[in-house]
Amino acid sequence: MRSHRPHRWLGYALLGAAFGLGILGGVAGALGAATRISSPPVFLGAGCIAGAMIAAGLAYPAARALRHSRRLRTAVVMAAVVALVLASLTAPLFYPPLTDPVPPESRALPPGATRWTLATGSEVAVLRVQGRGAPTRPPIVFLHGGPGGFSVGLAPTVEAISTLAEDGHDLYFYDQVGGGLSARLADVTEYSLERHLADLEAVIARIGSDQVVLIGSSFGSTLGAHYISRHPDQVARAVFSGASALFAPAWRASGTGSLDDSMSPGERRRFSEAIEKPRLFAAIALAQLNPRAAARFAPEAELGAFFDEVANAFYLPLTVCRGSTPRVRSSGYGFWSNRITGASLARSDDDPRPRLRTVATPVLVLRGACDYKKEAVAREYAEVFPEARFVQLEGAGHMPYLDALDPYLAEVRPFLQAPARSLQPPPGL
Repeated sequence: MRSHRPHRWLGYALLGAAFGLGILGGVAGALGAATRISSPPVFLGAGCIAGAMIAAGLAYPAARALRHSRRLRTAVVMAAVVALVLASLTAPLFYPPLTDPVPPESRALPPGATRWTLATGSEVAVLRVQGRGAPTRPPIVFLHGGPGGFSVGLAPTVEAISTLAEDGHDLYFYDQVGGGLSARLADVTEYSLERHLADLEAVIARIGSDQVVLIGSSFGSTLGAHYISRHPDQVARAVFSGASALFAPAWRASGTGSLDDSMSPGERRRFSEAIEKPRLFAAIALAQLNPRAAARFAPEAELGAFFDEVANAFYLPLTVCRGSTPRVRSSGYGFWSNRITGASLARSDDDPRPRLRTVATPVLVLRGACDYKKEAVAREYAEVFPEARFVQLEGAGHMPYLDALDPYLAEVRPFLQAPARSLQPPPGL
């Protein structure tokens, strides 16, 4: 009997290893397959098969050490157990969905809006508001925030900015590709700052004016500034508000200020409870390995609708001063455009600031005093552009044209009509 004990202990150890390593090997196999295969059933199935094979390979010698006569049967049973456990672990990743999916194409265009197919291949929703009388000033292109945001279907934003049509400007609102009423890209890896810049160039070419005025909000400010750095002669003037970082890598250590940082402990706890979804975490983790696989695993129709719910419940209330009510609701936010474009910004090596220090484009930088973004982020625009002025608006948050329209227009209107020489920043800026 004693001579058999080492064999029995070895057998039990191998059985334990068969189960444990089978599970770990299955997970590793699924992740490895996901780096090359975009179909979730295929790469998850590959993981189950890999785990089952590892389990069977160790269970067979375990049965031999235990002196079991049915060694093949032991290996098959262990393989089946591991495969079932792996399958049960993946079940919460597929069901239930995060929320009811809302296909982007199911949203109707508002009156007056249309779709443009750009030279880049992007299909974007566009709304033109005609200026009063014969156009006497450069057309205005509004660049919304995000990435993944929208403006065409956002009536309060269109109404506020369209006030400038009274001064003779034609206005163009367009939803950047991947958000709002614009089409989503079939390949999510094509979302990037470069794609948005190419789309903006195509939009301006389609408008057909020698020069335009850019009005950017949040990410729209970043997009507009990068565009000016490459095409300064095409932009007569620019207005930026709620500005996000000019060059994201420069803020990696200190951060630019985030909505999450603005939450109270209670808000942060409720927010965490709302997003603690295995399916969401799996999609985000998978995107690090293979964004195409992640987008097939969790489609835009589902994640975008979930993003809208989270934005309305937690994010938008933090974009205004405490005690105020946001005037807009999210409906059509592009999750994958936001995620993938944001990642491209974080790893970009194209620093526009050296080029911007040489341009003569007049720039007005507006910041709401309640903006969650750090003041230094907005001030950097005024420091980099030679012809720039910085103004802080009291009682306004991240989108001052919604929170404090009259003070916003009181700054923007004179700026759009002023000669360039009057735009020098005040001393000490």
